[in-house]
Amino acid sequence: MSDFERRAKAAKKFGVYVLRLRERLGLSQSEFAARMFCHQTLVSRVESGSVPATAAFAAQMDVVAGAPGVYADRRTELFGATDPDWFKPYAELETRAISIVDYSPVLLMGLLQTPEYATAVYRARFVYETAEEIQARVDLRVGRQEVLARPDPPRLWVVVGEGVVRTRVGGGAVMARQLRHLIELGERPGIIIQVLRADDGAPPAHLPFTVVTDPDEGRAVYSESQNLGGTVNRSADAVGSATSLCDHLRESAMSGTQSAELFHRLAKQRECE
Repeated sequence: MSDFERRAKAAKKFGVYVLRLRERLGLSQSEFAARMFCHQTLVSRVESGSVPATAAFAAQMDVVAGAPGVYADRRTELFGATDPDWFKPYAELETRAISIVDYSPVLLMGLLQTPEYATAVYRARFVYETAEEIQARVDLRVGRQEVLARPDPPRLWVVVGEGVVRTRVGGGAVMARQLRHLIELGERPGIIIQVLRADDGAPPAHLPFTVVTDPDEGRAVYSESQNLGGTVNRSADAVGSATSLCDHLRESAMSGTQSAELFHRLAKQRECE
């Protein structure tokens, strides 16, 4: 059995768990989706097995069912891959967020990546892993994008360095599709993507970071390091400094419209390669 067939079978089996839980609770798909904080179409797709359930989806099922760890464990048994421990606090925060502001000077953040772009990123980082292991990582990353399909998605504001969108991650065709995807995302209400020009000189910040607003606990700053993984910092000093830097970055960057025009020009160039 190929990895694709294995994951498709796992998605079908987990879909049965979702259907059984929903029916046991006596809920329609729309009612269940409301408790899951997602759209009814997502519930339908997960039930049918056409879309694999993410770790966040399974965790919310545990909340709805009042059975901590049950569905999260079943998902892990079926799909095998989970986020690293150091990333889980941010992943959970992301699912609850009402606002996400990100600065990406090297690579696009996970919420913006196409599967092909994500695959190229992971292949470069984990050179000794198998295709199946890379695919599992990609599925986890792309699955996080379900948060943008919620009826009440978080506001997303991203500033990227110009070098990020000019780098040929995965080759010309992959990068062209990624750039087109950025254009489509930027057309959605509540999503703004800006480019920090290379010709404007040294950037105000050199390392990536994300400011997330949680409706219950307020703002937090997420950052990563090469050796220590990622950390979530809620201190007033860290949040204040990051928020001020975000304002400076957004003021310094091209507008969303100008950035979309750049994406279009670069995509046409990549498509001709």
